[in-house]
Amino acid sequence: MSAPLTSASPPCLTERRRMRGPSCGSTPRPILTTTSTAHASVLPGGRSHLADHTARITAPVAKPHRHGQRRRGALRWIVLGLAYFSLASAAVLLVLDEAPGFLQGRIRGVVSATPLLAIGAAFLAAQIVLRPAPAELVKRILLSVAFLLWGANALFSEYVWAALLNDAAIVLFVIDLALITRGYLRQPAAERAGHPATRGSEDRS
Repeated sequence: MSAPLTSASPPCLTERRRMRGPSCGSTPRPILTTTSTAHASVLPGGRSHLADHTARITAPVAKPHRHGQRRRGALRWIVLGLAYFSLASAAVLLVLDEAPGFLQGRIRGVVSATPLLAIGAAFLAAQIVLRPAPAELVKRILLSVAFLLWGANALFSEYVWAALLNDAAIVLFVIDLALITRGYLRQPAAERAGHPATRGSEDRS
């Protein structure tokens, strides 16, 4: 009885031709998933590939935050500069009031308008940094615009329509102060005094 015919190629080579896998003499490489590769493969610094990949993804996210902090810091310096400039210009206004002929000159309108415009712009820009509550923001905007209108009235006082700017500033001042008074009276007595409620009860005891 004759022996059964066998293929001339070894089984692994036949399988390689069909599956295009590794040769017989080569050691099969383990197929790792993304998670296993990240955990099994470690960089020389002791970090895994997953940690290194995560760091590369999350690193650029912190840059806009740093840029935002820089812009807020620059805006803060601008606000402080305007506030100090308004104080200096107000002091100059008081000094020039003693100069002869200053009260009747045209330059007085510019000098008197400068501190009003500067402090109004400073307080309005400060709200971008402070970010108050919406109700508080409305009152602060009204106050800032009132100062700007007041300064514009002083700057263009020689024109007839400047009286309208003055009246608008008066209306905004009245509305703003009314809102502040209303909100202040609606607060509890402990908050108006600047002390917590528990301290008031301890003082009475």
